[in-house]
Amino acid sequence: MTDETAVGVAELAITLSASKDKVYRMARANEIPGFRIGREWRFFTSKVLEHLNPTADPWAQSSQSRHARRRAA
Repeated sequence: MTDETAVGVAELAITLSASKDKVYRMARANEIPGFRIGREWRFFTSKVLEHLNPTADPWAQSSQSRHARRRAA
């Protein structure tokens, strides 16, 4: 495990090319992983990017093929 420093809203907004208000909204809505220390939000950039861009599981079955199989039965 690598040692990663938690970043604040301003740093994450720059990384995501978003406004600070957007980062606050996403954090409050649990759309991105983060935590609060007092009144300040903190984020691990790698966790946020991983959450927003999940790696595709090559063995996962798509919802479209699951529905097609149900209709055929």
